[in-house]
Amino acid sequence: MNILFVINSLLEKAGSERVACQLANLFQSEFGYNVTLINRVAQKEQCAFHVNDEVNYHLLDGGYIPFYFKLQKLISDNEYDIVIVHNMGKMSLLCTLLNLKNTRLISLEHVAFSSRTNWIKCATKYFYKKVHTIITLTDRDKNEYMTWHPKVERINNISPYEIQKNYSNSRCKKVIAVGRLTYQKNFQTL
Repeated sequence: MNILFVINSLLEKAGSERVACQLANLFQSEFGYNVTLINRVAQKEQCAFHVNDEVNYHLLDGGYIPFYFKLQKLISDNEYDIVIVHNMGKMSLLCTLLNLKNTRLISLEHVAFSSRTNWIKCATKYFYKKVHTIITLTDRDKNEYMTWHPKVERINNISPYEIQKNYSNSRCKKVIAVGRLTYQKNFQTL
């Protein structure tokens, strides 16, 4: 199986970048898939996370329009079974315009649908007709997408950490939360 991962940038040490690299490595090493990972910003040596040598890595630099044409050429020159877009904004919308003959387009949504501007929400509802599957991180987003898209799945982000079976003593009254200090992380509600 040939899988193409598309993400805007791999330059920063952030969640969606980590997930893209982890999944690309996992699909290649554990399942033996032929994996290609592309982005618009970082050369492989600049990538914030490790990418296996066996994963094909491409920088398709430039603005969205040159990127689109380079991406379409890459897809036309190769036979991908699946294109997975790690969406943090407009990338999935752009990828819905691609000519994908026998290729399934999957959008892995890393940002809550409700946080998007109204025009992006409207465009998403229209253009995502070409998306085979939408993958969300939360049940709330899954329920939102299911009101207008037939195939939506909720999958937690992959974690680089082992699941801990021992929990803290219930008498301990300390809690820690880690994340960027931005509205997306919603520390106010926490």
